Amino acid sequence: MTRQTILEEILRTKRDEITSLTLFEKALEAQVVKAPPLRGFEVALQR
Repeated sequence: MTRQTILEEILRTKRDEITSLTLFEKALEAQVVKAPPLRGFEVALQR
């Protein structure tokens, strides 16, 4: 592998990570909007 291909591979990986993080963040935001009041959240944490 040349230095160029290695750098391209790293870039591609980083881009994939950012994409999945963004999707994960959106999913979390959606959950927060639909989330039950705090009491339910505390119970869920104790499980």
